[in-house]
Amino acid sequence: MKVEAPLRELVAEVGEPISKRSDIPSLDGLRAISIFLVLVAHAVPGTHKPTFFGVGLDFGNLGVRIFFVISGFLITSLLLKERVHSGGVSLRRFYIRRSLRILPAFLLFIGAISLLSVFGILEIPPKSWLYVLTYTVNFAPLPPFPWVLGHLWSLSVEEQFYFLWPMVMKFGRSMTCTLVAIIAVFAGPATHAMQELGGFSLPGIGPFPLVCSAIAMGSLLAMWTPAARSLIVSSNHLSGGRILGTC
Repeated sequence: MKVEAPLRELVAEVGEPISKRSDIPSLDGLRAISIFLVLVAHAVPGTHKPTFFGVGLDFGNLGVRIFFVISGFLITSLLLKERVHSGGVSLRRFYIRRSLRILPAFLLFIGAISLLSVFGILEIPPKSWLYVLTYTVNFAPLPPFPWVLGHLWSLSVEEQFYFLWPMVMKFGRSMTCTLVAIIAVFAGPATHAMQELGGFSLPGIGPFPLVCSAIAMGSLLAMWTPAARSLIVSSNHLSGGRILGTC
């Protein structure tokens, strides 16, 4: 498949380093911060909103959203690079890579939970496994969904992103991908507004339409940061060293 010129120009500055996460240490630092925020939230008994100096901060929600932005940025960057270098996106290779990365830890976790359930240490309703094995925990009704499996809601969001976004990148042109990402950014606020005004609510702790905004923001950053850098470099008014240092 022939690669459109605007897309090649768009990711020309991404370069080889983006193929390896270790080559972007700043993202590793942001990931560590997001994990720390989630741990702080869970360390506060009975609440995910610790208060400092009288100000309530939802650390858990903030940490997960940071992680989603990072995920959108990394996955989109890898897909963009593949489109430029090979002329397209291989869904087969993408899903195999994601499976090898996620399934070992996932199967180990649910295997351990299954054993604890068999020995009566944990009580897991049989219907809960349907949500777990289909990566739809974020749509599971809460309560009575078991807390020990509820943590898989964010993984479910990631898996739904992995399933949908590569197909958009494979079959859509660059502007189509941008349009889909922009719509996704506004999907969360729009759904919240409809829930408030319409009196309905989606089930689950994090249904995809409510939380996809953060992932879409990361995808937009991956698609348009190189173009923004090129604009700054080519501009007589914006190419000062101080401005470039912030990009």
